[in-house]
Amino acid sequence: MLRLFAALLLLLSSNICFSQQQEITFTAGDQKWAVNSTAIAKIHKTGPFLNILFKKLTMRVNPDYKFAPLKVLSYKVGVAYKKPDGQWDILRWSEPTKPGTLMSPGQTRLIENQKAVIPIDGIPSLSDKWLVICVETELTNHSVGTNYSHGSPGLN
Repeated sequence: MLRLFAALLLLLSSNICFSQQQEITFTAGDQKWAVNSTAIAKIHKTGPFLNILFKKLTMRVNPDYKFAPLKVLSYKVGVAYKKPDGQWDILRWSEPTKPGTLMSPGQTRLIENQKAVIPIDGIPSLSDKWLVICVETELTNHSVGTNYSHGSPGLN
């Protein structure tokens, strides 16, 4: 009887945990940027943290990019919000992942099962916020470019 109760409790807690997960789809803002990212991720809150697990994250170098090769310096995930002037900004970032890979025009990289964690302590509500992926690249003239992809507003 105790085993049955423990199994039932485990089943209920896993369903509660699963129901608190949210799936997010990220799309690139401008197809003319050097790198366009798309992703599908599952997110869930654990205490003061937002955990992101990318099921699939792709980075694709624009086929018309003229300054090959392009070096991917880092990518990170942020919690975005809309400012009173209508612009958007980032409240918090995850730690950046630094692959340091070189990519050519038209090349796509698939990254699976990548994790990110964003501290969300002190943020009263995420309902009007969304997630953003920022990819930083080093261009051939050694300047740094940034490319963004956005999820839909309304984090649970």
